[in-house]
Amino acid sequence: MKKKRDKTHQSVRDVIPVEVDLLPMSDESLVERCRTRWQQGAWHELAALDTKRLEQDRDRAVIALLVSVAHQHLGREDMARDLAQKAVSWGADPRQAARLLLSAVTNSLGRMSLCLAEGERAREHFESAIELVEPRADVRRLAQTRQLHEMGNLGLIAEAVAAFDESLQAQMKDTATTVTIEDLSRELAWLRERVEESARSQTVSLSLPPSEGGEARRGNTGSMAGAAPAIALHPDRNPRYSADADRWLKAQSDVVVVELKSMPRAGLHYAERAVATVMGEDSSFCEWYQEPGCCRFMPCAHGCFMPAPTEGRLHLRLTKSHDFDLADPCHAPGPSLRRLILVRDPLFILTSWWTLDLLARHRKVLEEVGINPVSLFYRHNRSLLKAAYQRLDQVALDCAPQSVERWIAPKARYLAGFARKWVTDTNRRIGPFQEVVAYDEVPDRVASLIGGFEARLGKGQRQRLEAYGAARSAPFRPRQDAFVGPTQQISAALEVARPAFEAAAERLCVEDVTGTFARASATRRQSLPPYPTTQGSQA
Repeated sequence: MKKKRDKTHQSVRDVIPVEVDLLPMSDESLVERCRTRWQQGAWHELAALDTKRLEQDRDRAVIALLVSVAHQHLGREDMARDLAQKAVSWGADPRQAARLLLSAVTNSLGRMSLCLAEGERAREHFESAIELVEPRADVRRLAQTRQLHEMGNLGLIAEAVAAFDESLQAQMKDTATTVTIEDLSRELAWLRERVEESARSQTVSLSLPPSEGGEARRGNTGSMAGAAPAIALHPDRNPRYSADADRWLKAQSDVVVVELKSMPRAGLHYAERAVATVMGEDSSFCEWYQEPGCCRFMPCAHGCFMPAPTEGRLHLRLTKSHDFDLADPCHAPGPSLRRLILVRDPLFILTSWWTLDLLARHRKVLEEVGINPVSLFYRHNRSLLKAAYQRLDQVALDCAPQSVERWIAPKARYLAGFARKWVTDTNRRIGPFQEVVAYDEVPDRVASLIGGFEARLGKGQRQRLEAYGAARSAPFRPRQDAFVGPTQQISAALEVARPAFEAAAERLCVEDVTGTFARASATRRQSLPPYPTTQGSQA
């Protein structure tokens, strides 16, 4: 591996010779602080720099390049381009610009390797990324720090904790180490912040909007219904929103992007497989959370690069988001930008979600037999899930009522917030080209969505659509009992926790002002009126 990496670097050095580090050193200066952020991969902190204060800084060209790279890693291409151009106008060394850009590409390969659970390969990429710019630095040590930060940036908190522990153990055994207690303390403090941020995100502690009197509205003690997310009325202020992709999608017809806003365990992966079955090579899917190379924008900026393979045919691109932090932009859909909002009976969501979460909570047990939970959550491979649950049957599961209730509380608050955001406000403010779809309705809605574009489908696609329509009820067999799990032991654990799950689901149905959960639980009875929007399938 080492020889291969050196060979790659040699080819780069042939073009841009390396004699000294390209980033200048200046103790306690702004450029030094930015340099440290770049070494660490602390892109958010680096991008937060107010570039207006650079006008009089003697190192402004270098700083602008570093901040430009940070924005590039965060998917803010326009800001990155503007800063890079400004750096050139300020006299940036072409070698600095070239090597920083090459370093950014190599760093992206490292991020991709992390997503694929290839830790050693990721570290090699991070070493290469740093060595391209600072060949005389302690590359291996800096790469370890950057890998830790990138894990945090990608949300791989458990992996970051394990990596820090591994690094700490190695330093303790290395008598020649130059790492100081201060270095380790900084990394530990940063890691603690990331863990706390992750905990807050998982808890989804939603602030209530102020009332006319200035006081926060409060429901009854423990109420879920009052959990209201802060809806972004102006999507252009949301860092996840891509105005360019939005305009492009609404101005053409070869690509249709379907945003799947989904409560967990509400049929999203079934919808993805159904679309792929019918559309074949003319479909694509972005998992968003850990998708390698994801643009991190909504609507999907990569949709702009998905031309139909044959003139007159359609490319259907699906994107996924559970909107766990309730921070996704609320932009208007259109003929080429659809939105399906997937919901489900809360009792089935909570029991199924708890069952899936068992895999994350027994990570070490699964890793002992070579199963990485990241791969399970990434694509939900059925055979791998089956093997993982069979492995869990060999260990004791924690299903004590108090433990289950602690797990349920933040999930219920999130579900209430999701319903309030995506059912009430979205339907009221945005209008057509979207639908709220209950779990049992997913097969019908997938068929009608694709059927709306039938004139633009190829012969094979129309035949597959007809076959899917004729047999779509056969492969889709929703659970009839929320307390039947994938194995006998898990079913028994669910049964023990039944009172906690049933109480939480009942409260959600009663307190949810949108009626989302009551409708979802009554889908088969058809005793309630349909959801407010029914125009989303129009072509």
